[in-house]
Amino acid sequence: MTSTVQPSTVSAGRAARSTHFGPEQLNEEFLMGITFGRRRRNALSAVAAAIGLALVASGCAGSAGQASGGGQGESFDHGASLEETQAAFADVEPITLTFQTGASAPDGPLGQTYQNFADQVKEWSGDKVTIELNWSGSIAALTEVDDALADGRLDLGQLSFTYQPQEFPVNNSMNDASVAGAVTPLSGEIAQTLGMLQATTETPAVYEEYAEKGITPLLPIANFGTTGMACSEPVSSVADFEGLQILSNSTIQSEQVKALGGNATSVEYTELYEAFQRGIVDCALAVPPVYQGMGLPEVAPYFYYPEDTNFQSGPTAILAGSSWESLPLPVRQLIYDKIYEWLRDSNHAAFRYLDQSSKGVAQAGGEIGVFDRSVSEALRTVNEDILAEQTASDLYDAADFTERYTAAVQQWQEEAVASGFTDDGSFADFGDWYQGDLSSASADYLAEFYAAGFEDAAGSRRPE
Repeated sequence: MTSTVQPSTVSAGRAARSTHFGPEQLNEEFLMGITFGRRRRNALSAVAAAIGLALVASGCAGSAGQASGGGQGESFDHGASLEETQAAFADVEPITLTFQTGASAPDGPLGQTYQNFADQVKEWSGDKVTIELNWSGSIAALTEVDDALADGRLDLGQLSFTYQPQEFPVNNSMNDASVAGAVTPLSGEIAQTLGMLQATTETPAVYEEYAEKGITPLLPIANFGTTGMACSEPVSSVADFEGLQILSNSTIQSEQVKALGGNATSVEYTELYEAFQRGIVDCALAVPPVYQGMGLPEVAPYFYYPEDTNFQSGPTAILAGSSWESLPLPVRQLIYDKIYEWLRDSNHAAFRYLDQSSKGVAQAGGEIGVFDRSVSEALRTVNEDILAEQTASDLYDAADFTERYTAAVQQWQEEAVASGFTDDGSFADFGDWYQGDLSSASADYLAEFYAAGFEDAAGSRRPE
């Protein structure tokens, strides 16, 4: 297919400091942004066995993105009613699109978000568009998702670009900016998500980097689920870090660990639970979906966040393949709209995992807590060095990006608080004060705010 976006050359730039030690297959927790150590090609199946997740295999994508002729339909406005949206599809022939997700199975808080996305697209298109969900690794391995999108095996795919730092240097540099500022349980989490969304959609370089590979970013970079540190024993101050073996997930996180006085290490992902049991690792950087999903509260019942600063976030991206420009306009518009609703639902899923983690550590006799001031000061110092290098990148106007990102995060946090999304407690007691329904996949509590956020942060990229 001929894309309407012309590729441009992006220089190779600095060596990727965000390198992850990645497998070639991926499960739900990986695309929430955390990965563990060097993995073998068969790591996913071992993980599935270890934590009870099933990988749903898929056959060949076949006629991905192809429709049997028919009309091109009509454009519709974002926010149009169900009836108005379905009417735009009156002349569109039924079409099936192949989507490889970041979840290993449809169950679990995150897996449910993909099924809801597929269901919504089918309903709002009047049954004209079917999203064929293929679970992680079933069509393309982790480092082959971009190739599968370009060659037509996939129409939609979820990519963790930190596994390919040399191929996506701009994206990785932008993610380094996530060490700026601090995240609070609710307003800060929302702000970080929408702030990164706004800053990336306003940056042509990220679209150019993807266009070079013949793919289109629908969600260029998404960070959700705040990174904390899981430990087998209580840790409070910098002095407690001396000699600790700490699992980091990127070069940036390794720098952060070393700045605290710990030793950055890696272990096989499938062996992490046992590594805690045997004392091979003392702590691991993780987000709640990984922490809870792997049952780590049983062996590492102490989970800490820094105060007034950040560990590096783990990103994901939702991309469209070479079939994108050939799809009828209302199909592209609907998918674009619903993928941002998926982002909202994913934030809600992260909140559900946080609540489950809190209950898990309580049962194990541990706690979700905050490091003392000495840890925050050491982390803040190294983060300043990381940002200094990030803003000096010559791949794009990195300094301008970071300035816009930090301003957007501040703006969205202020708007979240003004809209009632106040942090009325801590990470530890999140389930006690969060007003949304943590017992289900429904993200209705966030719907109105995220709809407005989409218009402001990403509406300019909607297909027209």
